[in-house]
Amino acid sequence: MQLLVLTGKLREDEDFIERLRQEGAGICIKISEYGKKEGDPLLPDGRYDAVILYKWGLEPEILQKFGNLELPVFVAGYGDRENYYEEIMCLEAGIADYFGEDTPAPIVLLRIQRILDLLKRDTGSFHYYHDLIEKEDRMDYRWKGEYLGLTPTEYRLLHLLLTEGPGMVEKERLLALIWKKQDEKTENACEAMIRKLRGKLSETTVMIRNYYGKGYGIQFDDSTECKV
Repeated sequence: MQLLVLTGKLREDEDFIERLRQEGAGICIKISEYGKKEGDPLLPDGRYDAVILYKWGLEPEILQKFGNLELPVFVAGYGDRENYYEEIMCLEAGIADYFGEDTPAPIVLLRIQRILDLLKRDTGSFHYYHDLIEKEDRMDYRWKGEYLGLTPTEYRLLHLLLTEGPGMVEKERLLALIWKKQDEKTENACEAMIRKLRGKLSETTVMIRNYYGKGYGIQFDDSTECKV
């Protein structure tokens, strides 16, 4: 997902921008006064999925210009919402969504992703697990905008580990719920599928831990502080 972040206060924005980067968003920061003068281009050259106006100024005429764009625009980073006036301004201008300054970066990304999905007529429900977005109707998970390409059985296995974790899920329970029986053949199938899942998760921050002889569990890369 390529986000264009327009901001004029880089020093105050560094933490928020870094948190967005940690959650897998592509960021293009432009320190400028785009669109504030007559004849100025509203956006820099480039292809973006969405725009974030971060502590950028909420003049009604500027908001109206951005609200007329053919891509989603979000306003973020404002803490003082007396009588929700700023939020009402944004809605009236056609802005896609509004975030207060204390909104965690993962929630920002999740809401942006949801609006992008709805615009693409992808209306199926989804859930957020660390950096993974689960699409129930597709029986797959998406990371950084790309699907993992899971088979139905791989999906059910990963779903079980994510929803019953992050601790260990006993091997007997995996076999009973996914393969409906336990024997040498199904144990070998389980081990082979775990290896395939690890390969498909290798670029993500989600890992499968082996509790030798007992079962498997999900482990997250703790280098990212933002979690939902």
